Amino acid sequence: MTDDVFYRPNYRPPPRAARPGEPLWSFVKDGHTWSAELRDHGAAGVEAQILCDGGLVSGRLFDLQELATRWAEQVRRRSSMGCLSSGRGGFYRFRPIGQRPKPAFRASSS
Repeated sequence: MTDDVFYRPNYRPPPRAARPGEPLWSFVKDGHTWSAELRDHGAAGVEAQILCDGGLVSGRLFDLQELATRWAEQVRRRSSMGCLSSGRGGFYRFRPIGQRPKPAFRASSS
């Protein structure tokens, strides 16, 4: 049997080297550092990533860099307006402007 490249059960690919993104903005809120980065994926487009303490919170892929930058700036503006909220267990989520939390289940009285 030849040593085929197609099938090697013990093959471990080398770890991927992280490519740094282009930083757009960062701020500190409630002791956490929030930031946004742009990552170019060539023909696939440009990804805007929102990070909290270096961990990915949200990311969107756009065809144009201008659209990715505009989306990240909208997230920053909404965050400054208080639309960045914490949920259960320290998980952070974005909520639309003007949206209130859904009320708990109420039994209907008939």
